[in-house]
Amino acid sequence: MFGFIPNTSETSYLGLLEALHEDRQQRAADEIWRLVQSGKATHEAIRKTLEGRVRGEKVAHKDQRLRTFITHDAARKDLVNHIYDVTRGTVYPDDTLVVVDDSIVRGTTLRESIITMLARLNPTRIVVASASPPIMYPDCYGIDMSQLGRFIAFEAAVALAKERGVAQVFEEIEAKCREQKDLEPSRMKNHVAMLYGLFTLGEIEGKVAELIRSKSLEWPGEIKVVYQSVEGLRSAMPDHTGDWYFTGNYPTPGGYRVLNTAYLKWRSGDHGGRAY
Repeated sequence: MFGFIPNTSETSYLGLLEALHEDRQQRAADEIWRLVQSGKATHEAIRKTLEGRVRGEKVAHKDQRLRTFITHDAARKDLVNHIYDVTRGTVYPDDTLVVVDDSIVRGTTLRESIITMLARLNPTRIVVASASPPIMYPDCYGIDMSQLGRFIAFEAAVALAKERGVAQVFEEIEAKCREQKDLEPSRMKNHVAMLYGLFTLGEIEGKVAELIRSKSLEWPGEIKVVYQSVEGLRSAMPDHTGDWYFTGNYPTPGGYRVLNTAYLKWRSGDHGGRAY
């Protein structure tokens, strides 16, 4: 069963359904052609080939124009519980529920509310499909996302580094960031990429899936996260080239200064305030 959450993900969800329908049509056409060539194209065989459909529903729906992403942490969980409704009867116990999300920034809403809400529908597995790649770097061009330590992709990379015994990379990055702290922004580089470079996209996905599972969740099913790739995003949106939150390739030198400051603030334990 395919669905989407929040409402801003609907466009990506509809695009996914369209591609799935096209794929199903092509598979059916190939099978019918095989039946024709083998002389087995009976009415019943063709009917069976055409059976089934891609199942898509508004499994969860937000019925108010409120953005939980920009709500302070203390109120976000309560807000989600009040503005989302689930459509019961759309998901069966043996289903895999695929929910399209436009982006996963902090993962807080998924962990504290949405996964628990979707688990009440009792699917076998929940797959969160992010229409955007993992958000790895701060933004300083209008969207208030400058606290590096609050990104769940960064949290996942940090957790993986500790688990793999390569936590010394934190000190190495810090040293490089301090070396360039007083340089002109045009001479600064993205050293935080060293951390992300240690892991594959699949490894980041796996750790994020663990992190968005609440410790209080009793549902036994599996949670999986699938991110869009940067290459896939560029292919889908060739006329929109702003990808620095995913790649760390900032369009102006000042972006690198913000990233540098954000990392040093995280290392010092300063989790409040902006990096600009």
